[in-house]
Order: sequence, then structure tokens, then C-alpha cells
Amino acid sequence: MSEVICTDVLLSILNNEYDYTFTQCTLLGHNFHDNYIVQTDERINYFIRVYKSGVRKRSEILFELDFINHLRKKGLSVSFPIPRKDASYVTEINSELGKKDAVMFSFASGGFPDPTQEVSYLYGRFIASFQNAAEGFESKYARSFEFNLLHTVDLSLEIIRPFLTYRDSDLKYLEKLALMMKDKITKLPVDDLRKGTCHGDLHFMNVYIDKNKFTLFDLDCCANGFLAFDLGTIRWECAFEDDLWALFLKGYTEIRELNDVERQAIPLFSTVRNIWAIGHNLTYRDIFKVKEFDDEYWDNNMKLIKKWANNNGYL
Repeated sequence: MSEVICTDVLLSILNNEYDYTFTQCTLLGHNFHDNYIVQTDERINYFIRVYKSGVRKRSEILFELDFINHLRKKGLSVSFPIPRKDASYVTEINSELGKKDAVMFSFASGGFPDPTQEVSYLYGRFIASFQNAAEGFESKYARSFEFNLLHTVDLSLEIIRPFLTYRDSDLKYLEKLALMMKDKITKLPVDDLRKGTCHGDLHFMNVYIDKNKFTLFDLDCCANGFLAFDLGTIRWECAFEDDLWALFLKGYTEIRELNDVERQAIPLFSTVRNIWAIGHNLTYRDIFKVKEFDDEYWDNNMKLIKKWANNNGYL
């Protein structure tokens, strides 16, 4: 269990470390990390993330911040880190359970998008702009993983197996499907599967929209890998709404080219993304506070996976 930093304690630390006067601090929630909103005496809001101990190394956080700053310099609307008095970004906090890192970000305006037809089209244009802006990114820091087939398929299956052995038919189905996806992806012309730095969790809960303008945030899962993995995440968001996906692609391809191989790869990576997400949730089940990965959990997930696989003619 990760200790949550008291709002009064955090407020005091931030007032010492930043050139602002903070008057309010509110805990938003403690999901993957602990999230807060702070307000200055001028009523300006900022977002604070306190990283849970043992989840991200300092070098991984700095990779994330380098990527965000790169995107911002390229003109993308993204929630960006705010420098401290010493011009660094990370504040180290001592807690009873060890040291924690905290970063303050600009506060995104707006709210979560409602995936209407217009929003899907505009989101396609925004994500194309994001992937264009991500090109050329380099950092002296590194992530501990990449969005490759080893991480998303092989390691995910290793994590899932112990939890699903009591449902042997579902485990065999998931293994067969995952290995089929891996086989199909590896047989695609690798030179046409572009790689770069991915957001890693590019669903509608990690972007705000305000007056038809998007702001991207929560790049905590960013890493290098297949760019089609990010697009596969979005495809899964509208897995059974082909009209919304078509409008997303229309907007996307007006800004950025999508080759035939990538078009073939996206539904494959959609499947892979869902398998990876299950493994990810199992890995951090204590953090996500999932009480039990019981029959209801597996029934719901397997139902969606099988429907998707059937619709795409996989199994």
C-alpha cells in the first residue's frame, strides 16, 4: 500500500520549491499515481502528480518530461511540466514508505471529449499532429520497456497465465489469439511499420477538449515502439463503432499519411493493446485496488475480446 501525501504537507513543500504562492491543495484521487490540484493566490490551477514508490525510476520520469517538452516545442497542446525555483522539474518527497517524486504540470482546460462524429474527426487530426510532433524526439534518459511484441504479447501472457489457469478454455483462447497477432504482425513488412515514441495510453480519458481544441496529458506510459500501437488503442475505443473510426481516419489522413501496412496493423495492435492492458492491470492490481479478478472480470473481458476477434475474422 502506498502512503498518500497529506495535502497540507504537499502545500508546504510546493510553497518552498516554486516561485508561486499556493493557497489550496485538493487530492483528486490515487489511481496509478496520486493526483492533486493546487491553486495559487492568483487563482491559477496546476496539476500535481506524486509518483508511487517503485513504479517509475527517476530516469523514466525525466524521459517522460523530455518528451512532453519536445511536443510542446513542436507546438502541440499538451499539459507540460512547470520548473521549480532551481529550474529542475522533480521534487523529492520523504514519506514513511520511502522517497517519492512529484512533478507539477500546467492545468488543461476543458473536459473529457464525448466521442461524437465531429469529435472523432477532430481527434484524428489532433493525433496525427501529435505523431508528427513526436518525430525526432531523443532523450539521454530511457524507459525500462518498449511497445514491442516482447513487452506487449510475451510478457503480458506470462503475467496473465497464473490468474487464468482455472479457466483453461479462456486461457488457451487468449494464448492462441495473442500468438496469432504476433505472427501476423511479424509477417508484415517491417520497414513500413513506423516506430517512434508512443503515448502508450491514448484513450479519451487522457485528453481534454475545449472549444474543439484538444490538450493531451498523462504521458506516464510513454515509451518507444510501434506507432500503430497508439492507433490500435484508439481503434479499441471505438471497436464496435466503425463510423466513428472512419471519421477518425479521415481527420488523421488529412494531416499525416497512413500506409497500407499500418492500416493492416492497427486492428492487430488493437487486440494486442487489450491483452497488454489486462497484463498491466494484473501487474499493478494493488495500485488499481482491484479487489478480485473474478469470473465477472474475465467474463466481461473475454466477451469483448471474442466479439472483436470474431468481427475481424481472427478466431
